[in-house]
Amino acid sequence: MEVQRLTLVLITSLALAAASLAANAEEQAGQSIAELAHDKSDTLPIAESDPVTPVVEASLPTREMAPPLPVDLWQRIRNGFAMAKLDSEKVRSNEDFYVDRPEYIKRIVERGKRYLFHIVEEVERRGMPAEIALLPIIESAFNPKA
Repeated sequence: MEVQRLTLVLITSLALAAASLAANAEEQAGQSIAELAHDKSDTLPIAESDPVTPVVEASLPTREMAPPLPVDLWQRIRNGFAMAKLDSEKVRSNEDFYVDRPEYIKRIVERGKRYLFHIVEEVERRGMPAEIALLPIIESAFNPKA
């Protein structure tokens, strides 16, 4: 139970930090997130593999190979954390909200299975902090009709 609480606390803290970072980036770029979403030049093709497990290439004949990606998508996200920890009453209040609703978190994770791998791929491609991939948890709970 303690590990689950810590995971939820971490997700909530990071998602709030990601929301703050996204708001700052939006201000700096001078474009709204909606405008960025409609930019068709930056779309990715849909992978034909399992969305949770990354495709692992056969051994490549190069000398300098990149380290293999973790098979566990959540570990891959944790490895990419780059934002400072937030500690405030508002963060603790939101953490408590998610900790008190484990079934809600399960539904969010289940809905996010089809999207999260692709979001993480794009976040890594752009060199952004991995916490950004968790932003849909706060924005829409991965509800496509939100």
